[in-house]
This record gives sequence, structure tokens and C-alpha cells, in this order.
Amino acid sequence: MSEIYNYPQITPHTFVRFILLRNFVFMDCFRTYTPTPALAPYILYYWMLDTSGGVSERVIPFGHVQLIFHREHSIFSSSHDELQPQCVISGLSSGYTDRRTAGHVKMAVVAFRPEGARAFLNIPMQLFRNDNISVDDLEDKPLRQLGRQLCTENDDLRCIQMIENFFLKRLENFDTYNLRRILPAIHTINHDNHISISD
Repeated sequence: MSEIYNYPQITPHTFVRFILLRNFVFMDCFRTYTPTPALAPYILYYWMLDTSGGVSERVIPFGHVQLIFHREHSIFSSSHDELQPQCVISGLSSGYTDRRTAGHVKMAVVAFRPEGARAFLNIPMQLFRNDNISVDDLEDKPLRQLGRQLCTENDDLRCIQMIENFFLKRLENFDTYNLRRILPAIHTINHDNHISISD
């Protein structure tokens, strides 16, 4: 089995998280890609998984909202006691999740920055906390169409191009005013380890 890793412009902290994600013990191919500069303030990276399946793993909390496209077989979550939908938004989690795969698994995943998903999904992010929400349950027909298109596309780079084109188009209508207001607070939380709740 070949293992291919591509970590362009990935910080050491993020690299540690990837090591933890390697609970996909029998994976054939796991790649990460950085977004275009226009999307970089909102999207941390994309990751693609292609595996023959038959794997059970425990996934620890990741700290980022993720948009997951299952391009082949889905993954069964024993924590939620359900098969993940073909296209799903995975919210922030406060606990681990046990997952099982069977058959050929091909995933295309968008990992958003903490403030990033709100730019593209006109839904309060707290609604996704500790949950996986099917895109089919959202009133977002273009996103559902993107999911169906990705399921018929075999080329990973083409999938990323389709995802980026979709988000770049959405970005045209996004007002960055509130984002500019909250970014300094996020920066302070991430870089000041001594900040108190009262501050």
C-alpha cells in the first residue's frame, strides 16, 4: 500500500493533528491541499481520503467544522448509530466518535477555519455542535447539487476546483464587516493563554 502525504504550507501544530487523524490505519492515499489565497481566510485546507475500507477507528475532536463529501461508500458512526449521509456538515464535537468503514471509501473534505464556515453557510454554527447534519436537510439546493457532481467526479484535483469555484462564487455576496470585527477576538483567544473569562 502506498501512503502519499502532501503538506504544503502546513504549520507544525496542524501536522500533529494529521498524525492523530492517521487512525485510518489501512489507508491507501491521504492528501491535503491548501486553498487559493481568496479562500484561505475561511478554509484551513482540503483533505482527500481514498481507502479500500474495512477499518474501525476512533476519531478525536478536531476543532473545525468540516464539510464532508462521500464519493463512494459512507462511514458508519457508532456514536450516532447511523450511516453518515453522502454529503454532511460535521460540527464541532466535545467527544470522540467511533466509526467503521466497509467497501471503497473516497472522501473530499473541506476543513473550515473557526470563523470560516459562516461565510458560506447562512446558518448559525452552534446548530451543528456535536452533530452531523445532512446537506439534504438544509435549504441549500446549490450545495446539494455540488455534492451530487462530486460523487460522479473521479479526479481529486478537479473536485477541489469544483469546490473552490462554488465557494468563490458564494464569497462575492459575503459581507466581511462582522468577520473583521470578530477576527481580533479570535486572534486574542488563540495567542493569549492567560486571558480570563472576565476579560
